[in-house]
Amino acid sequence: AAAAAAAPTASGAKGAGAKAAAATAGDKDKGDGKQLLTPDVATTSSTLLHFSLANDTSDTANKSRKANLEQGERATADMMQWLRQAYGQELPGTTLQTALRSGDVLCVIMNKIKPGSVKAHPNARLAFKQMENIGLFLNACRAYGLADTELFVTIDLFEGAHMKQVLACLTGLRTRAEAAGFKC
Repeated sequence: AAAAAAAPTASGAKGAGAKAAAATAGDKDKGDGKQLLTPDVATTSSTLLHFSLANDTSDTANKSRKANLEQGERATADMMQWLRQAYGQELPGTTLQTALRSGDVLCVIMNKIKPGSVKAHPNARLAFKQMENIGLFLNACRAYGLADTELFVTIDLFEGAHMKQVLACLTGLRTRAEAAGFKC
């Protein structure tokens, strides 16, 4: 019974239990029919189990990242198509960020959804005017009923830092506008 109390557990003993485990490091069978794991065997088993799980997680994580990337690409392509239709002409850039960076397209589309909602600076070339256009669009989105959690921060779009949030905002605007009867 004393030998069983000194045996390390599968979860790994700490303190006095670890010292007891080290004392029985060579013992595999104490004569009572109970097998004791030596620290070397326990460590090796734990390492192999951890290594195996890490590989499974890595494969799963890679598959998940790939699926999320593909889903994001499809959502972005779908949004670009909707933006082209809502804008009524080709977008001024080939990516979501370059097409919307000046804020012009956003303001034009918002004014089509809700006429007169944005007083923008058309064809703005200066960065601060472009960022102001984006801010005016965001204010119009807020007034249109989008929650603050659906909006992005101006710099997210202007620098392309958080385009997922930009896409989420545009998706929310599209959903709300279509529900209100907006058609491209």
